[in-house]
Amino acid sequence: MVANPMQKRTRNSFLLGMMITLIICLLLFAAFYFLIMNKNKEKEEERGIEVTAYVLNQDVKSGQTITSDMFSQITVYSNMVPSNYITQQTVSELMPQDIDGNILYTANQNNEEVMYIEVNQQNSEGYTTVGTPSNGQVKIRIDMDSSGYYRTKQGQKEYIEFYDVPVIAKVDMKQNTILTSSVINKSNQVTTDDVRYVEYNMLVLPTTITEGDYIDIRLTLPNGQDLIVVSKKEVKSLLGDTVGLELSEGEILMMENAIVEAYIMSSSKLYAIQYIEPGMQNAALKTYTPTEEVENLIKANGNIKNEAKNALVSRFDKNMREYINRSKNSYSEEGQANLEEGIQEQIENAKAAREAYLSGLTSYSENSSSGTETSN
Repeated sequence: MVANPMQKRTRNSFLLGMMITLIICLLLFAAFYFLIMNKNKEKEEERGIEVTAYVLNQDVKSGQTITSDMFSQITVYSNMVPSNYITQQTVSELMPQDIDGNILYTANQNNEEVMYIEVNQQNSEGYTTVGTPSNGQVKIRIDMDSSGYYRTKQGQKEYIEFYDVPVIAKVDMKQNTILTSSVINKSNQVTTDDVRYVEYNMLVLPTTITEGDYIDIRLTLPNGQDLIVVSKKEVKSLLGDTVGLELSEGEILMMENAIVEAYIMSSSKLYAIQYIEPGMQNAALKTYTPTEEVENLIKANGNIKNEAKNALVSRFDKNMREYINRSKNSYSEEGQANLEEGIQEQIENAKAAREAYLSGLTSYSENSSSGTETSN
């Protein structure tokens, strides 16, 4: 049957309209798809990728050892956490083990945070324990002093060795705080109330020293004997021969005492020496003995906590002090002149370092202003 021309024209128009509608729909769908994808991409870029981070499940105090039971794993977007968050690669460092493979944990005992390791009951006889034995395991209490971590057996300290240096909190932190590299430390430096930033410009510094290095400060006597005044301190700033450190009140008194004696004994040397692997190396044992006057000052200083006082005063070795005094007394005639000259030189060096610092700030400011004017 021959189709009616009018019907044929109508059908063709309908098909053409359908095709045009389909094409428009496809174009709108594609535009909508790319719009959604672009928004998702922008949102993804804004929040970053999913990463694994770690948060504290309890409050932690400055100086407290952090153990694996104190934090939990969470999954978050990378742009929602600080760039220096603790990753899965480094979290193993927060699970220190002693040389026998015992992991260090933390428990609450009588409202006090105490550390412990778990051992078999037959290996716990005589040790100070935490809680009651369970499943044949006994929790042996672990304490820490300036020499390291120890357990107590019948009143005697037994220092223990860890495969890795336990990590401590540098500042007080609340529960749910995300762990970052800036709030924990492997060194023995703890931010207590009496810690201050100080600068010294009379030290003999290594040629390769840089900010972030850890150093001991040592005093060499005229006869060649070498004494450690301050151990394992991070270099916070470095400008020429001026080095900035964070020291406690007691350490500042020790340093000032050593500086005066180094000035008096013109053949002595007060110098810094670097650690090779500060994360693995414990702080050196301090061997410099202060004068009796400094010892009395430490005892009377209200800015120093009792525990720190005891540790500082315990360094007072009468025999060593007499030995240093003999070396110092041999310079009695020229000692006062050396001291005055050394202090004046220290003041001049401090002035020069300050001027260099301010000059650097001025140059930076001028360069920044110049760059802004050029861009305009």
